[in-house]
Amino acid sequence: MMPMPRLLLIFTLAAMLGLPGLAFGGWVVDHGRLHVSAHRQLTCFDCHEDITEVHPHPDQANINRWRDPVFKSYKCQMCHDSPEVLAKAGSHGGKPVTNEGQLADCVGCHDPHYLPPKGGWPKSFDPAKPVSGQCGVCHEPKATLPGMTAEDAKCVSCHLGDPMQTSESSKNIDRNMCLHCHAKPTGGMAAVNPSAVEGGPHADLNCLGCHSTAAQYPHTSQKAVDCLGCHQRHPAATARDAHMGVECQACHFGGAEPARRWKSNMVGLKVPAEAKDFHKLQDQSDGATCLRCHNPQNQVGASSKVLPAKGLLCIPCHASTGSVADWVTAPALALFLAGLALIVSVWLSAPKQAAKLHPKGPEAHGPSVGDSIKAVFMDGLLQRRLYKASPGRWAIHGLIFFPFVVRCVWGLIAWIGTVWAPGWNAGWQMIASDAPLTAFVFDLTGLMVVIGVILAICRRIGGPRRPAGLPGPDYPAVILLGLAIISGFVLEAMRLALPGAGQSLGAFVGTMLAPLLEGIPNLATIYSRTWYIHAAIWGLFVVYLPFSRMKHMILTPIALALNAGGHGHENKD
Repeated sequence: MMPMPRLLLIFTLAAMLGLPGLAFGGWVVDHGRLHVSAHRQLTCFDCHEDITEVHPHPDQANINRWRDPVFKSYKCQMCHDSPEVLAKAGSHGGKPVTNEGQLADCVGCHDPHYLPPKGGWPKSFDPAKPVSGQCGVCHEPKATLPGMTAEDAKCVSCHLGDPMQTSESSKNIDRNMCLHCHAKPTGGMAAVNPSAVEGGPHADLNCLGCHSTAAQYPHTSQKAVDCLGCHQRHPAATARDAHMGVECQACHFGGAEPARRWKSNMVGLKVPAEAKDFHKLQDQSDGATCLRCHNPQNQVGASSKVLPAKGLLCIPCHASTGSVADWVTAPALALFLAGLALIVSVWLSAPKQAAKLHPKGPEAHGPSVGDSIKAVFMDGLLQRRLYKASPGRWAIHGLIFFPFVVRCVWGLIAWIGTVWAPGWNAGWQMIASDAPLTAFVFDLTGLMVVIGVILAICRRIGGPRRPAGLPGPDYPAVILLGLAIISGFVLEAMRLALPGAGQSLGAFVGTMLAPLLEGIPNLATIYSRTWYIHAAIWGLFVVYLPFSRMKHMILTPIALALNAGGHGHENKD
């Protein structure tokens, strides 16, 4: 590694000279740009004379160096002025030079493969655009670039091409260069089986199309491949919200085991050196892929069983999907809708009451849109009538009611965003349980509901008598609601306490509770069962809702909207 003082000196000198920046060495040369550069008449060995049949090439000991250390100014001096001469001139490239140390590293500013020709680029030539299509600027248009010399034949078989192309010539870069080391790895290097790549859907791509920085110094600076650069995310109903923190490779590639990346908090792959089939796509239909993580002994914080996606039943509390695939959602929704149908049938069987609510005659008129919206907002959402009757009860009711409004709106936006605008990253952040803001909002609103339920029970036991005309508390509904929220916090704490689980920065309640659960035997299995207990409690609440006193959460906004412009005018302020 380059000593730190020298590294700082180069950065400082580059800043002082106002030069374009440090040029990191690369192993692949763009043929078109080399063809129009100032060095186009040189052979590879004019500069790289140290590469011989005897000298190991590539030398695996050198691929992680910061930049080619042998390419200092003395090589450039074979054709160009020395730093001493340039320093005496007082300027270089239009910038002042006070000492030759500022010119000690030519390739720190100049890429020797792409230097402009003497006199600069022709006026009609744009070096920022591909050379193909601009041949006519200098000569008659050609279909192909001229070949390299016989002396350079071995070099160009690996180092010349366009890594972003899918042509056979560019694929040769991979076969001759990357596989030179990775097909016969040593020293812990990841192994690649060429047949694993050739037999998959990525057979027409080259290595550098995905590993875009792999042909640069240092070789280890490359990041994990981002599959989302070409592919879209799975819908949340397929991927589950928990998989927003899982890299694509953890499920789709074979030959390695999942592992938590502690810096990014993502679940990726731990690739052993002998994993020759690492690039082979994993079959997703046999369930074996899921068992990589979903087993009782996993170390990545997964449940022992594959849990269903949070479905339609969960939207009032969670960022969820529109699915009804699990055994809790489907029957609970069916019974809930049956309860609503029963209420509607009671209404329809009482024509006298309906006549009073909607009198016929020339003096009757329907509600205006403005009145309906105002009534729903003021009386349905802000609970204006309850506040006038009892501010204390309104505050307790608000601690329970308003968090559900926030959660429901949040969940609907996330659902719509991930389905209809999958490229909108905010939607995926809203549906990811461990996204800091999402985790904080849901922990805060859940805590508000717990506090509201406790205050409601305490007020009923020892508080003042309720005002006339207001209904009493519905203990079964309140208890089920409280159990649903509390079990949700316990479930979150279990998830964070699982071996290998990542962090959830915004989940302050779950983070405080998690240490109490760490070390419990078979926690991954207990977590799976607790998930279904939590879902069943909420399912019971939803089934009971049409028959409880809390059904006004659904019916009141409808009644207010219907009555706002007609019979309900006498209630307006």
